[in-house]
Amino acid sequence: MGLLKLRLASERDLKVVWTWDSWEPEPYYIGEALFTAAVEALRRAVEEMSLEFKCARIQRRPIDLSRKLTALSRFGAVVLDLLLDDPRSRADTDKARFLLESLGQNDALTIYSDVAVTVPWGFVALNPTDFEPNPTIANLSSFLLSKNLSVRYKQTDMLIPAERPRNNFKALLALNMKLLTPVLDNSKKALLTAIKPVGAVANWNEWEEQLDNMASGDGLIYVYGHSDGEVIVLGENLNDDLSLYKMTLSELKARLSKCSRNRSATFFIFNGCYTGTGFRDNSLLAVTSRLGLFGFIGTEAEVTNEFAAEYGHQLLELLWASNFSVGEAFNKLQRELFPESLLYTCFADRAFRIEKPI
Repeated sequence: MGLLKLRLASERDLKVVWTWDSWEPEPYYIGEALFTAAVEALRRAVEEMSLEFKCARIQRRPIDLSRKLTALSRFGAVVLDLLLDDPRSRADTDKARFLLESLGQNDALTIYSDVAVTVPWGFVALNPTDFEPNPTIANLSSFLLSKNLSVRYKQTDMLIPAERPRNNFKALLALNMKLLTPVLDNSKKALLTAIKPVGAVANWNEWEEQLDNMASGDGLIYVYGHSDGEVIVLGENLNDDLSLYKMTLSELKARLSKCSRNRSATFFIFNGCYTGTGFRDNSLLAVTSRLGLFGFIGTEAEVTNEFAAEYGHQLLELLWASNFSVGEAFNKLQRELFPESLLYTCFADRAFRIEKPI
């Protein structure tokens, strides 16, 4: 397994720490400003791909994916080049690149980061690639998203490696029903009502009331709504009561303290636009990385309502009803719902698994 830790060392420098089994080279420092500029360029390329997905759906035409991936690989390769710019030891950074390239299907890469800018790590690339028309997921081996990637925050709790017992497992769903109802058929809505105990709610007041039932035992919290990475909205009408339908990350952090206790384990799915973005500790990555909280699956850019509903339904079904681990479910959907699945990132412990249903 490969580990990369990227930390803000000062206002100008980022500290880079690689760990690979028994190989632990000396940490080194890279410039924060140049790295941030490269990440922002990569983020814009991700958003352009997201826009292409949306336009292709509206216009009912094929997705022009090859040009978007080519651009992403070029911007992503620049980010990696800057990340591997160790002024002291070219041999160490060459080895780090070699080890990244050597990661196989049974290996994994975990990145711990607390830098100011949130990096779309899956699109960081080993080298720039000119993609042929109609690429498949198998053609994306140059991107880190192909390396069983998980992105975590610096204070992440360590998961005890065991299935989470189902007899005391709780699931709580917060759903923007006005957004969800038009895009999910009745057979799929049945899964949302079948997940018990606790069940589904439609506003944040109901969610907080039910959160008391999540305080003991392991759990899964699923949220489907609008987001800009800093606010989550369960309503559709601008006249809706904001206290009922709008939740900031600071409010969310305060409420989740009920789940952050003992050795219970809670996993999250934040299914809305930009839930994988944010700024340092004002991000879902930081909010879900406290004691007892084991991260989430979320998005790097805007996703369409239709695709988000389908992705969320299949993910819940795999985790709740089919005994898939978070990593197994994420990889399966990345393949089967390609290419729009590329907008999702695993910000969680991939080993999290609910005990098999009886």
